[in-house]
Amino acid sequence: ERIWCSLLNESQVGIEEMSLSPSVQTYPNPCHDVLHLMFKDDLLPAEASVLNLLGEEVKRIHISSGDNFIPVSDLDAGIYFCKLIGNIPAGAIRFEVQH
Repeated sequence: ERIWCSLLNESQVGIEEMSLSPSVQTYPNPCHDVLHLMFKDDLLPAEASVLNLLGEEVKRIHISSGDNFIPVSDLDAGIYFCKLIGNIPAGAIRFEVQH
């Protein structure tokens, strides 16, 4: 089952919600082993940076194809943000890791 996630816009005082983007899809949420990222080809290449709730980068991957995944089994259970960098509207996707 695929779940559409909303993109979040960063601001100086926090992260505010942005409208859904049909160009980026993530699933599953919550995730256990991997978080799948699907992009439209016109948004590539891109980078995905995984941030913890303190804003610290805990992972970064290069995205060169439409279907990608981020291994999350080594992350502690909790809430994270996937910050998208590149030819993509600025923002981050909130997701949860459960074990």
